[in-house]
Amino acid sequence: MLQTLPKEILLLVLEQILSRADLKQLCEVSKTLYDATIPKLYENIDIWAEDEWHLERVAVGLFLRTRSKATSHFDYVKAI
Repeated sequence: MLQTLPKEILLLVLEQILSRADLKQLCEVSKTLYDATIPKLYENIDIWAEDEWHLERVAVGLFLRTRSKATSHFDYVKAI
């Protein structure tokens, strides 16, 4: 039934979900929801550290070069 829902409607529904935990859980429900939710889940990545000293040691470049598949989740990142 979910597969018959127009993708535009599904994306509008996903835009209303603000919790990253909820988006992650949706990814685990079905392949259809996984495919629709992954771009939203990886759209923004927050990197934090307990202080500036630790933040300077975060290897963001190395992190972004890590790709496990031809189409990586990092392809969806719009902001870090």
